[in-house]
Amino acid sequence: MNKLKNGIFFTIVIPTRERSDTLMHAIKTALSQDYENFRVLVSDNASQDQTKEKVEALKDPRIHYINTGQRVSMSENWEFALNHVSDGWLTVLGDDDGILPGTLKLVNQLIEETGVKAIRSNGCSYSWPGTSAAYYGNISISAHRGYEIRKSKQFLQRVMDGKISYTELPVLYNGGFVSTDLIGMAKKVTVKLFHSMTPRAVQF
Repeated sequence: MNKLKNGIFFTIVIPTRERSDTLMHAIKTALSQDYENFRVLVSDNASQDQTKEKVEALKDPRIHYINTGQRVSMSENWEFALNHVSDGWLTVLGDDDGILPGTLKLVNQLIEETGVKAIRSNGCSYSWPGTSAAYYGNISISAHRGYEIRKSKQFLQRVMDGKISYTELPVLYNGGFVSTDLIGMAKKVTVKLFHSMTPRAVQF
């Protein structure tokens, strides 16, 4: 676990593809964190819009822009981004999502208190314009407080037995944080972390 002078170093990975309008809002929520040691890694899946120009126009040293160079599948873009993260902890943020104020400070505190290698949260959800009229404008916020420490082997077995949903496990996407130490251990076994069942699915 990498711990810098002012806390653990975080990378907020934002995979994107031709969504520069919502991407700008996602980046701004990340940059508004009241925490020093982090960067925002924008992984652009060969967008044909103004994604690169808009990201570079922000002129913030905490933003790092990378480009796949050619259109790839969603899982390949995520893997591409992951290969540009070598230390600390990371989370993956959707390019039409946001990270709540104070999140990194709270996650840093939880890591220091518990020594865990992965964290998931219940998160919040909001429907952007353009979604189904039945859902547009709805927001969902969890009212739970505190945290629970879970034994990974026990919960993995419960998922495999069909007793609980896989969403009860730690995730990287939208509300999950994982140590790069743990990701490195996984990649020694699987080589790639992201494996898609949909061949060459072009997304994000």
